[in-house]
Order: sequence, then C-alpha cells, then structure tokens
Amino acid sequence: MLSDAKALIKRRIRAGARTWDRVRPAALSHPVRADARTPVRILTASLTDVLEALEQEGIQAWSFGRETDNASKVGVHAADRERVSSALRRLGELGYWVRIKKRYFDREFPLASADAASLCSEDVLAIFKPRKLNDVPWIIRAQFGCELEFWATEELDGAEYLVAPRENAASKQLPLSEFALVPAQWHGMTVQTPAVFAQRMVDDVVFPIDVVYTWVDGSDPRWREKRARAEADERGVEYHPEATTASRFADHEELRYSLRSLEYFAPWVRKIYLVTDDQVPAWLDVNNPKIQVVDHRDIFTDPANLPTFNSNAIISSLHHIAGLSEHYIFMNDDFFIGRWITPDRFFTPFGHARVSPANNRRPFGSPRIEEGPHFNLSRNIRALLQERFGVTVSRAIKHTPYPQLRSVHQRMEEEFAAAYAETTSHRFRHHDDIVADQLFHYYAQMTGSAVRASLRYNYFNIQDSADIRRLDLLQRARDRDVFCLNDAPGEGLVPIEDAVIDRFLKSYFPVPSSFEK
Repeated sequence: MLSDAKALIKRRIRAGARTWDRVRPAALSHPVRADARTPVRILTASLTDVLEALEQEGIQAWSFGRETDNASKVGVHAADRERVSSALRRLGELGYWVRIKKRYFDREFPLASADAASLCSEDVLAIFKPRKLNDVPWIIRAQFGCELEFWATEELDGAEYLVAPRENAASKQLPLSEFALVPAQWHGMTVQTPAVFAQRMVDDVVFPIDVVYTWVDGSDPRWREKRARAEADERGVEYHPEATTASRFADHEELRYSLRSLEYFAPWVRKIYLVTDDQVPAWLDVNNPKIQVVDHRDIFTDPANLPTFNSNAIISSLHHIAGLSEHYIFMNDDFFIGRWITPDRFFTPFGHARVSPANNRRPFGSPRIEEGPHFNLSRNIRALLQERFGVTVSRAIKHTPYPQLRSVHQRMEEEFAAAYAETTSHRFRHHDDIVADQLFHYYAQMTGSAVRASLRYNYFNIQDSADIRRLDLLQRARDRDVFCLNDAPGEGLVPIEDAVIDRFLKSYFPVPSSFEK
C-alpha cells in the first residue's frame, strides 16, 4: 500500500537513515544464501575475507573496532592504495560489494564490476557480501560488513602521525613512533590492533551481563494438574480474574525467537538463565553452556510457597539465582531485541542501570481487587516508597527489557521484608503484591543506582488485530531496539491469528540459534 510505503520512509527519515539506501528494493543486491548462522558469524566471516585479501597483497592492516560495533573496522596505510585495489578485485571474485557514503545518499555496487583503482581514492569503503538468511525478505548488507579506512601519514608539530579519516574509539591521530600492533580478541578471532585500542576506554562496558527469563508451558498436563490443585487449595481467597486466566500461561514459542534475537543482536550477553517450574522447552539444547535452566525450588527461600503460579512472586525471587551476575537484564519471553544493540543501552560504563519510564501514569488510591493487577502493583510499590523516602511515583514503566542490579535487589528484600514475604506467599497474583523489577525501577533511581534512559521500542498486543499493519511496518523497517508482543485480552478486541504471529517471527528471526536442538 502507498500509505505503508510513505510511513516506512517517514520512519527512516525520523531515525536518521539514508532513505535512498535503506528503502530501495532488496532485490537490487542480488544476495547469496548465507552459510553463516547469525549476524556475528557474518561479521567475522567478512573480516576474515578482507584481512586475508590484504595479507595476500602484503599489505599491513589492523583491526580497531570494538566488539560492540555492528561492523568490523580495518585500517591500512594510505600509501598502499594501489595494492589495496588488487585486494578489492580478489574480494570481488568472492561476491563482495562496496558501499561509498555520500552526503545525501550512499552508493553500493559489486566490486567485480567496479573500478578498484578509483575506489581507492575514497577514504572509507564499506565492504560486504549481500546475504539472505533463509528465504525471507531481510537482506544483510553493509550493516554487518567491514569498513576499510585509509590512514594517512602526516607531519604535525614536527612529528609524524598516522591520521584516520574519521573519529574512532581512541583518536584520529596516532604518533607514528608509538604505533605498535598487539594481538586482541574480537568475537573469538585473534586480530592485530594498535596498542591504544587494546586499552579500556571510559565509554566501555566491560563487566559481565546476564539475562534472566521466566517461562511456563501452560499446556503441560503435569503443570495443569498442579495448578488445578493449587486453585482448589485457594478456594475462598479473592483474586482478580486476570490472576488465573489461561492466557497468562499460554506458550506460543515466543521464547525460541526471543533467544534468537539475543544471539543475533546482543552477543555480548554472558549467560542466560531460564527460570521454570520443573519444565524445559522440548526444542531447547540444555547442553549449551551459555544457558541454564533454573527451577523455582532453587530460588524460593520458603518451600511452603511452592508450587507458585504468581509471576510477581517469581520475579521477586530471581536475585537468588546462584551464579547470577551483579548486572543482569530481566526479559519476558515476549520481549525481542529488534536490531544490533550495545550493553551501554542498558547500563552505564560504571555500572548504573539505565531504566525506561513510560509516558502514561498510574492511578492513585488504595489497591482494589476489582482493578487490574498492574494498577495495584503500582499502588503497593508507591506506598512502600512514600513511607521510605517521602517521595511518590506516578509514571509507569515501559514494557521493555529491564536492566537490574543484584545487590540492589538484595538490599530491597532486606528493607521491605514484609512486602516480599507477603508477595511470595500468594500462589496467584494478588492485589496486595509488589513485584521486584518494578520496585527496582523507582528505588534504584532514588538511591543513585539508576539513571533514566530510553529505548526505541514498539508495543504490540497480539489480542488486537489492528496491530497487524504496524507489525508489517516493523518487519520492513527493522528500526526498533526492542519490541514486545504482549498478550493482553480486552473487551471487543479481535485477536491476531497465531499463523500471522508465527509468520512474522519466522521472517524476523529466520535462522535457529545455538540454543535450539
């Protein structure tokens, strides 16, 4: 539809993208099927090919990108331009293309048909091989390629310097007398990098970051029997109907695709913990050392509170996971990373969490069983913070991945012990509950452990078919850091068909991750 095309272009312009480059038909790139499994493997494959082509021509080259960059960066001496043109011809035979950045738009074309010598008059060349991941519209081009820079030798204040054509993580100007290459690791590769780039920079996030998921398979007969027994035991206890609705426990295999999104776009995650009630997804490779299944028994301090079907109680116990890093991100299984993202979007380099307030406000008043659990959570948390700090809260929290600090959670549990005990004692979501990830959002700001930030995100309700058009726009634009496919039933809503959601996820994340059998 013409209106959708216009909307896509507007999104590109607002995001600062070059419309000519990003919206043109993907077929122009004549992509090859990718042998590499994920964007990171495509990154390393491209860097390997470029470095080998340069080495075959006897050209000194150095890698100077950070692991968080979505494209590798290679420097060569400007004096070697002629020999670089021969290396480019070799890459052209391998199916590589080049992108040249211009003021108003980018040009890209096959190296095999390019005048390699004239290309070398440019200061920066983006070298890439167009690739398709399975038979989906997404074409991986220069965003996961190799950016080749020509560094000139210039005399400045009586000394010779290597001068880069643009800014980088260290400096555009490196004294030639001190220029030395040292080995460094880059996504499992050993590369040669200028010594200054091997140092930690003030902007670098170097501490380990884990991810924690909670997951349930509501179709599991054993689990359903446990829930039925718990509901029978709880007869006479008043709950909001939403606390036990089947949709809260339905599994649409979102977790499979959420894990793919992490492996595609957040490879810096150290370890993933999957918290379940004695359940394991049938497709999950439990032998992958990067993921660990954690049972509720391992995190609840009082076994009498199990089994539990209260997500608030489970989330408020996650910091008890053995081996969990100080810095971690709590993910619902309906959260997805939408594009390459760096750890400094979630934490500052010196360890503060970056939290994302929403624009909408939560109503005041006392908790009431007749109102939705999310309203009552906010009211109960507000009461704790008012008593502790004399400060109230009103803004809600964006439905995005939640960066957390384990030590702050430990402190909150000590400080609000009664509220934690009350919450974990409820088998189902209760109007007197708190939930620790939301309490953290406010408490950490008030105690100087968190700062406000913002992720570009989309929220979709799979119970509302009006969101189908927006899903299609996102799939084509791929311009959001994160997105959520929430399951929020509402009166008069027409759900999106499961086949539509399945098709969207398979198209956005087409290649299985290493977490799948």
